[in-house]
Amino acid sequence: MASKRMVEDLSAEILCQLPYSAKNPRLLVFHDKYFTPLKPRISLFSCELPKTPAELGFPDLPDPKTLQVPLELGLPFAESSQPPIDNCLPFRNTSQPSINLELPFPDKHVFQLVPWGLCKGVFCLYVTYLDSPDDLILWNPATREFKVLPLPNHLRPIMKSCKHGFGVDPQKDDFKVVCIWMENELPDHLRETNLPLVEVYSLKSNSWKKIRVTLPASNLRNSILNSSYLNGIYHWLSNEGIVCFDMSNEVFSKMKLPRVFVDQREFIFYGDLVVYNDCIAYVLEYGIWKELGRWIGSFRTDVWVMNKHGVEESWDKCFSIGPEMGHFQGFWKTGEILAAHDFYERLVCFNLDTQQPVMQFPVARGGPLRIAIFKYVESVVPLSGFVAEKP
Repeated sequence: MASKRMVEDLSAEILCQLPYSAKNPRLLVFHDKYFTPLKPRISLFSCELPKTPAELGFPDLPDPKTLQVPLELGLPFAESSQPPIDNCLPFRNTSQPSINLELPFPDKHVFQLVPWGLCKGVFCLYVTYLDSPDDLILWNPATREFKVLPLPNHLRPIMKSCKHGFGVDPQKDDFKVVCIWMENELPDHLRETNLPLVEVYSLKSNSWKKIRVTLPASNLRNSILNSSYLNGIYHWLSNEGIVCFDMSNEVFSKMKLPRVFVDQREFIFYGDLVVYNDCIAYVLEYGIWKELGRWIGSFRTDVWVMNKHGVEESWDKCFSIGPEMGHFQGFWKTGEILAAHDFYERLVCFNLDTQQPVMQFPVARGGPLRIAIFKYVESVVPLSGFVAEKP
């Protein structure tokens, strides 16, 4: 009779042989309602258009014909019904069944859920509860597997203040999480010669270790778009350029940003890093000043791409999008981007060539104060496959 361990090993081996669905990415949206007793929601949208999609009207957009994508997965938190959709937007029913995902914290009252990143189909989630200690979790929605990570010793109370990164060490085939606390964010007893405190978690060892490094900048900013990991390196913006962390060698380095010239009537009110065509891209959203110092919202979005990693001269301004496109949320299919409208109650996909909307993803009504959006490609490699066997 086969043992439980034999069955688990065989299942893992079979899962590892299954192909990735890289040609069919989907949109995964975290609805994060801060400081409310409501549980957050996660919606997964298919990028495939229905054969006879509905036409939607957008009075604030130049082209009134936009296709709406059907919701493929329902609410993975407790409820089994579809999320409410704004009644003013036609919604085409789909014959695909609604699937409720098993989340890693079904029996706790979630206060806040913050995705720290996505890599190879696995999410790193920072979860705050109302009545229990916080959790740092790795979660694979495709296999429904999750792992609650140990938190760094003595740093639990200030975990949420750290600058963080999540990715894979390609040399050791290991998921890693990096946490950085700047000197002024640390309690007095943890300050050492004004250096930041850096700790790295390894999934294979299931442990944290402290590394002594010198950061090339002291004002890192966490990415809002959660898409700055590329080929074993995580990237942060700072006012001194881009700070990089090599997941394999566990060292920091710095790259320069492109030289940007701003018109006197404009100002930059948002900047972030994303990955575009296997390159790091620098996204800038501009506003425009009006009379009496008032300003109009997003005027345009520029996207700069570093065609050769680490080479300043390879920066190239590939796109200038707008006006009134909405808030940039990332790249979608080839030649398409996502933008948020109506206080993030709908996501619109734009064609970069025509700068016209081609489809929309309706977000559950209720006005979340923050959402996190990911281009999600399923991975069937189990998290247990990354854990090193004990001798």
